[in-house]
Amino acid sequence: MNFLNNIYILSKLSVVFVLTGLLFFMGYLFYKSYNMQKNTIASKNKEETTIVELINDNSKKIKSLNLVLEDLNKSIININENTQSKQKHNVEFNKIFYEIKKEIQTLSLQIESIKKSNKIKDKKNKADNITINNLNEIINLLRLKFESGKNLSPEIDILSKLNITTIDPIIEKMYLLNNLNFIGNEKLILEFQDESNNYISEVIINKNNIIKPLLSFIEIQPSKKNNLKNTTLINLKKANELIIKKQYDKSFLILKSLNNHNKYFSETIEQLKIGIDFYSTLEGLI
Repeated sequence: MNFLNNIYILSKLSVVFVLTGLLFFMGYLFYKSYNMQKNTIASKNKEETTIVELINDNSKKIKSLNLVLEDLNKSIININENTQSKQKHNVEFNKIFYEIKKEIQTLSLQIESIKKSNKIKDKKNKADNITINNLNEIINLLRLKFESGKNLSPEIDILSKLNITTIDPIIEKMYLLNNLNFIGNEKLILEFQDESNNYISEVIINKNNIIKPLLSFIEIQPSKKNNLKNTTLINLKKANELIIKKQYDKSFLILKSLNNHNKYFSETIEQLKIGIDFYSTLEGLI
């Protein structure tokens, strides 16, 4: 019985030991599992903390980047504004430059036009100078030949060939005057002296004068001295001097003031009229 009791007790103790061992083993397992879980949690907490720190750090970096981006954006905006402003200025500058270039081109064309015009004017002036020189020579010839009582047709023909349209009426008048056959200055002086002798003998000297019968044998002329008292003789002397000087208009006025001038000085007066018309017409060529 004792043996059975011992076996029973031993079995019970064995069971107790086994259960106690299992309990310790289970406790060990639970402890180990707890430690593992605790380490895992700690590790997770550490990882979470690291992640949070990384997130916070990244957040700071993101904020910093955002600030940098904002500054960069502002810089880009400023650059764009400056670029637009420069582009605007460039457009304005290009417009001004184009206008200046256009003005320069216009001025260049005007300068070229002026140069061409000056060349044409120079040529025309040279031609005009030649024409003027020719004209002056012809005028001098006309004057000399007229005073010599010669035909003026050759010189008038040359005038017509100068192709100066403004003197066409003058040329026509010259042809008419040439046809009137002016006798020349020397012959006109002689004609006037003959008519003056006739006038003095017929008008100034009394018909009953004792020298009347001798007048046909005497040449009577106004004195060349300045001691004349008779007004008519003085006027005749002045008219003679003016004709010699070819001042036909003044001598004409003096003769027109004499009594019976148409009767005694008809030829001289007609020749003076031709001379007056000639010089008046010649003035149009000068």
